[in-house]
Amino acid sequence: MLAVVDALAAMMPTLPGVTVDAAATEPFRPVAGRLYLWRRRLIPHGIDDEPSGRRDDAVLRMRALVVRGNKGEPRAQNASRATTDALEADLSAIWQALIDGRRAELWWDIYFDGALYDFFRSPDARGHALDFVVRLNDPLGGTP
Repeated sequence: MLAVVDALAAMMPTLPGVTVDAAATEPFRPVAGRLYLWRRRLIPHGIDDEPSGRRDDAVLRMRALVVRGNKGEPRAQNASRATTDALEADLSAIWQALIDGRRAELWWDIYFDGALYDFFRSPDARGHALDFVVRLNDPLGGTP
């Protein structure tokens, strides 16, 4: 599984002022200027639509969280439109990178599951998240 997370992290775009976090786990206290990627759930299942019979398949639910600094959050009167615009651009760049890497050695498809706006808010930072699904080539997804 970590091989999939590492491969996805390697495809992420270079975002100004943001570095990709290497922990590959959900952050306890997200830090501004980071892009976090982690696996949320592995769902193994079978599909009967192959002409040769049953085929095993697995999907890996993932989340990407990009966090930007913003003094004064979460108070609405101090919200920054510039931070909102930067987070929107970040999500668009991340999604474009996922579209560009839709087919790879470890997976045969990636699809969008949802965007979570202001998923993370603190007095010093805000973050938008993107949920997506990776359909794995290896039914077990490698070593968990």
